[in-house]
This record gives sequence, C-alpha cells and structure tokens, in this order.
Amino acid sequence: MQIILVGFMGVGKTTAGQLLANTLNEPFIDLDVEFTKVTNLTPGEFMRQFSEARFRDVEQRILKMQLEQPQAIISSGGGVLTLATSQILIQRSNYYVIYLASNFDINMARLKGDSEQRPLMTELTDQGLHELWQMRQTHYQEVADLTVNTNGLTPQEIVAKIISKIDEEQMHG
Repeated sequence: MQIILVGFMGVGKTTAGQLLANTLNEPFIDLDVEFTKVTNLTPGEFMRQFSEARFRDVEQRILKMQLEQPQAIISSGGGVLTLATSQILIQRSNYYVIYLASNFDINMARLKGDSEQRPLMTELTDQGLHELWQMRQTHYQEVADLTVNTNGLTPQEIVAKIISKIDEEQMHG
C-alpha cells in the first residue's frame, strides 16, 4: 500500500502513521527522520542554522526520493505542501493522500510542550500560527484523497477510521 499522511504539525501524523504501518504490515517512513538522516540536523536545527527556504528545498528532494518507494506509509512534515512543486509531486505519485484534520485549539494544546523541536512555535505569535494553520488547510484539502477528523480520537481510533474508509472505498471503487 502507498499512503502519505498530511496535516498540520502536532496532528498526530507520525504516531498514527507508525500504528497504521504496523497494522497494515507496511514499512513506515517519517520525512522528518529521513531529513535528519540526510542532513545530520533535525528540521528545527536546520531551519535555525540556514533558512526555511533551504529547508523546503532539501525536504522536497527527500519527499521525491521517498515517493519512489513501492510500498510505504509516509508521515510528511506539516509544511511539506508549502512548495507548489511538492504538492504536484504528491498529486502525481501513486500515493493515497490522507489529510489528518483537527481543530486549531486542539492542535495547539498538543504542541505546547514541544516548541523546542518546532521553530515555528517560537517564531510565530498565536495569531501567526492560526493564520498559518488556516492557509495550510487549503493545501491539505487540495491534495487529499481522504480527510479524517482527528478531534478527540486516540491514535488507535484514527487508524481504525482510516482502515475503515480505505476498505469502504475499495469495495465501492
């Protein structure tokens, strides 16, 4: 199976992705982990040391490489769709795109203790984060084959919902 999870930072892409990969017995790829393997810096460290533009360029090259995997569950970075060319790469791939959506306030509550790993949490005001969240929603919706609302759901419930929707689509599609 070829699935890529998209959504705002803190929505649970990595946790749900690992669980989904284990459940479906597929390899799991976390783009942020792959980024760190390639650059020897976390995305946060890289952005602080260089720039977001340079980060997005490297991230896109890693995305392109990973989309060539014949089978995988991929967890993307929250801003992977920032570059239009990354959106096109995902849309042209054979990967089924699942958008994990959540309420902004729920998302922010999940992120509060994790700002060290997420430069945008310290660089932007709450208003700035909300504007970024709103802007990215459009990008996620544009590429999504399936949207799963994660509000109030455990990772196990998110995965059960994804599998149920995929099974449903395979039966009717």
